[in-house]
Amino acid sequence: MYFNLGTPYAKKPIYKSRKAQILCPILTLVTLVVGIALLVFPILRAVAVHTLSVSVLHIDASNITLPTNNSFTLTLEGQVKKVGVFPAQIHFNEPVYVTWTAPEAPFTELNLGHFDLARIGVAAGHGRIKQLTQFQIDDEPAFARFTECKSRFDQELTHQRYWIG
Repeated sequence: MYFNLGTPYAKKPIYKSRKAQILCPILTLVTLVVGIALLVFPILRAVAVHTLSVSVLHIDASNITLPTNNSFTLTLEGQVKKVGVFPAQIHFNEPVYVTWTAPEAPFTELNLGHFDLARIGVAAGHGRIKQLTQFQIDDEPAFARFTECKSRFDQELTHQRYWIG
């Protein structure tokens, strides 16, 4: 049986029905809540983890003062780059461990020591570091080998500069 739209028996369009007028806003609201939850929690977390994994910490200058056999005061100046465009604070929940690979043992990392870093404020993709911290030497013989190799390298470099020119 075919009914004309102008007759009392014609079907209403679906968007004019009472059920559609109630269900559409509810479904829209549920879809928005689920979409925002998916965006905020796992996606933004993944973006933050990726941003931190590609960020770079440059130390431009360091100064050692008040040395003892097991620690010294360390002043660091540098910058953090590739940290994303949003303003943020980087917190170091654990100490920063310093390792060294000796030239005679290229596959062995020696733990020299550790130090704490305070929070670093970043914005527009970079941040500045200027901190004073206490470096704790964890392995004194390894640290002695490191300083010996470093001083030998510096002497060779100075000697080469004078001969080259």
